[in-house]
Amino acid sequence: MDDVQLWSMPDNNLSLRNAYMSAANYQTPEFSIKTDTFQFIADIQNIGFKTQKNVVVKAEVMKGSSVIYTDSITVDSIAPGLQSTITNGSFLEPNSDSSFVLSRLWAPGNALKADTATYSIRYSVNAANQVDEKPADNVKSLPFKVSTFSFSKDDGKNGGTIRLASPAGDHWSVGAVYTMGKYAGKISFRDVLFNCSRATADGNLASTSASLYIAEINSNVESNFANLNTTDEVSFDPTADLYARGLNEITFKAKFSDTLIINPTDIDDGVSKVVAKEGTRYLVFVKYADNLTYQGFSTSYKNYSVGNHFLYNGTWSTVGFGSARQPVIRVNVDLESANDDIALADNVLKLYPTPADKEITAEVNFDKATEATLLIADYTGKIISMKDYDGLTNDKLTINTSDFTSGAYLMRIGTKEGTKTIKFVVQH
Repeated sequence: MDDVQLWSMPDNNLSLRNAYMSAANYQTPEFSIKTDTFQFIADIQNIGFKTQKNVVVKAEVMKGSSVIYTDSITVDSIAPGLQSTITNGSFLEPNSDSSFVLSRLWAPGNALKADTATYSIRYSVNAANQVDEKPADNVKSLPFKVSTFSFSKDDGKNGGTIRLASPAGDHWSVGAVYTMGKYAGKISFRDVLFNCSRATADGNLASTSASLYIAEINSNVESNFANLNTTDEVSFDPTADLYARGLNEITFKAKFSDTLIINPTDIDDGVSKVVAKEGTRYLVFVKYADNLTYQGFSTSYKNYSVGNHFLYNGTWSTVGFGSARQPVIRVNVDLESANDDIALADNVLKLYPTPADKEITAEVNFDKATEATLLIADYTGKIISMKDYDGLTNDKLTINTSDFTSGAYLMRIGTKEGTKTIKFVVQH
């Protein structure tokens, strides 16, 4: 005879089922994330016996273990059995009766920096004056990165692939939306990384092809894409909703999976880099020649944003494959040229001492308050640091070089009027 055990449901057992990434991307450059808008959403489930009263749902932005922003709401009551997710095809989406949206929006401004700090969004849920049965599932943290010049939706973990289930032979497209923030100087698209694969039975990648597009999203398109013309996949008309700025035709090698790094070229001449516009959104998408090619995705977190990624199958869908999938389409942007010093006088930037040991001083001289970006790179072109300044005139900026390897470096100051680059040496 089998033993039978009866378990009673605990009185107090809240669970934070889903926490949503508030940043537009997993990784965003500092110059862009400062104008991002964070909204905080969490799915809560009461899996206890009692109705929970005065439930506090909190969101915190963390730099390491320090809180740099916090917001919360108090929910009067959450009844037992409230479900946080429903099945929608093969994807899980939030159920509106258990998704709690914090009312305040947060613009990071200068609070987030491209440094070695570990940033995260920490959600928590607790009922007043109650001890929760399983406090471990009352907290979730979602890490994100602030880079110098890199965008990505995925975090490099929990990878998988998916393809479009459309009639054989139909092409399809998948893309990620990235926004160029405020930047003093010119930025261009340096490279785009994406990965894809093919089942052995469908013929290897060499039997098909793909195209990489950089499409500029018209400023008239609303932030939630409600008025987007979804019929046109892409247009060569500068006034169109999706205007093709860059195009690369891709021929695959004879293998069944590949990770490609493509240097986008301007659609007009096929050679020049694609120069980005300040404050402009871009849809970076891969157009696969048939529906037998799989696109790489990650499922590490959920992103609430409409337009997190786009999917084309005759028309554009701005919800893609759902909020739980992030496409592996990464973008690196860079200064348009390492040698395009334009218009700035010699006395705009002076450096001393050189060689430098523990620190170097950058003496900056402008006739009026000037927005500028100070960037340091090594001679391979690797960005060491970058910092924005709102209003420089006659200023002395001290840069710590104690952690720099001995060798030659470039310091570049960029403004809307031009740039100036000076070589300096670090010697310990």
